[in-house]
Amino acid sequence: MMSKKVQIKVMDNGGFRVTGDVELIDMEGNPFPEKPAFSLCRCGNR
Repeated sequence: MMSKKVQIKVMDNGGFRVTGDVELIDMEGNPFPEKPAFSLCRCGNR
């Protein structure tokens, strides 16, 4: 099976939209349930 290419899109006045085969890990090393896409906040970015 082929992996889906990872894409990170910067949203206007918003966060980063992440799509593709990315594993998101919490601060204790536990993976979050897999999703086809998720967003990351960029609060405080100047």
